[in-house]
Amino acid sequence: MLIVPDSDDRLRIVSFDPGTDTLGSSVLELNVRTLQLTVLDAQTFVSRRPIRYRPGYQRIEEIYGDRLARLSSHRQAVMGHLHRWQPHVVACESPFMGMRAQAFEALIECVNVIRWAVHDFDPTVPVEMITPPQAKKTVGASFKGSDKNDVRLGIQSLFEKSNGQLVYRAYQPFDQIDEHSIDAIAVGVCHYQQWVEFLTH
Repeated sequence: MLIVPDSDDRLRIVSFDPGTDTLGSSVLELNVRTLQLTVLDAQTFVSRRPIRYRPGYQRIEEIYGDRLARLSSHRQAVMGHLHRWQPHVVACESPFMGMRAQAFEALIECVNVIRWAVHDFDPTVPVEMITPPQAKKTVGASFKGSDKNDVRLGIQSLFEKSNGQLVYRAYQPFDQIDEHSIDAIAVGVCHYQQWVEFLTH
């Protein structure tokens, strides 16, 4: 359920592209009066980096295994991200059941880690799930044979044709962010469009 925040004309969305190794994220801000969307941040959390340098994660890895260590790293990264950006809502790409059941299981665990991190940050912040086809359709990359670069090109095209309604102002230039951050932006833009439909109907 979409709920406009009280006494605020700006709604902040943090979106995620889940993965146990790499976790894409983006921060988007919707002006609920003008419906302008601004991308404030786009980055990818790499679970291996903290594990390499922090003994606590190495201990988790020794006792519980590599996956839990990576998920623990992501949880701390997500918590810090939420506290920094103070979102009103979180959007997350839902796991897709392809040919690899083990990968699907890992994605479910990653989504659960995100859910628990959001709950610990603020239990009133909703987590909205966006399917991969929804995200691709939003940016015009749902055609057969589309790939990661088509998602990037689709987002770029949306921004170029928006007449200033979609603005990219993240620190890292758009052409330098990786595919995980790109996917997170697609998830966020999809949820933004859901908000536009809600606010205009």
